[in-house]
Amino acid sequence: MVTIFQDKNAFKLPYVGRDDFLLLMRSGIGYDKKRRIFFIKDPNSYETIMTVLSQVLKDDVDFLQICTTCKRVFPCRDVNDTTRCEHWDYCDTKRFPMYCICDDCRKEPQLYEKMVEANQRLINEIMGKK
Repeated sequence: MVTIFQDKNAFKLPYVGRDDFLLLMRSGIGYDKKRRIFFIKDPNSYETIMTVLSQVLKDDVDFLQICTTCKRVFPCRDVNDTTRCEHWDYCDTKRFPMYCICDDCRKEPQLYEKMVEANQRLINEIMGKK
């Protein structure tokens, strides 16, 4: 299994040939030539993107998740697929780079308040406010 960390909405991949590169571009992935990084242009193409990434890299692909409250980076499952998040069976965003809540934060007694604060920070960041 290949695990990809998406940092600031971008990620790196090993060199892929021309045909595989074109396949990635058609799947909903973009490429920034200047920074030499890939990014997801269309998150609605989730299934296609995951299928094409797996095909190009010749292995299962998982993206690491980012905890909304503490910013910890974590996988939805371990490398051997022996341990999975308790919400794996019904989660729509598993294996795809979205914000989630890590196990430690999920146990916090003040989780709701922390989520409200984290979401406000994210909104301010998006809107360009401090």
